[in-house]
Amino acid sequence: MIRLLAFLGFEFCIGLYFPMMGTLKGKMVPEANRSSIYNLFRVPLNTIVVVVFVLHFDMQTAFTLNAFLLVAAFVLQTKMIGYLNGGSQYKSVSSTAAKADFEFGLDDAVEMGMTGDNQGDGAVVIGSGSR
Repeated sequence: MIRLLAFLGFEFCIGLYFPMMGTLKGKMVPEANRSSIYNLFRVPLNTIVVVVFVLHFDMQTAFTLNAFLLVAAFVLQTKMIGYLNGGSQYKSVSSTAAKADFEFGLDDAVEMGMTGDNQGDGAVVIGSGSR
């Protein structure tokens, strides 16, 4: 009965993991570097799988290790969510684009002193107000 409940708890965590990680990856990882960073995410996972297969863990050790890794992932993901909600100096990719009123992520124009005139003619003001 304990193994069944542990298995169901594990499946519940896996069911939560994939949608949460998809959302967090979309917020944290810039589009230009997404494929490279996703490949780096796979390295620890594949390392864990190889270690488990090589060491031939018994059932109780495998579940204990699995529970420890899930708790560690929960703690780290909770910290990451805290960083996304303003606890970090880093800006998430989607919140920056959502707050800016620019297309294609051109919010760098504000930091460089360029602003649009919002009159629909497409002119951009650079520096001290010359057109």
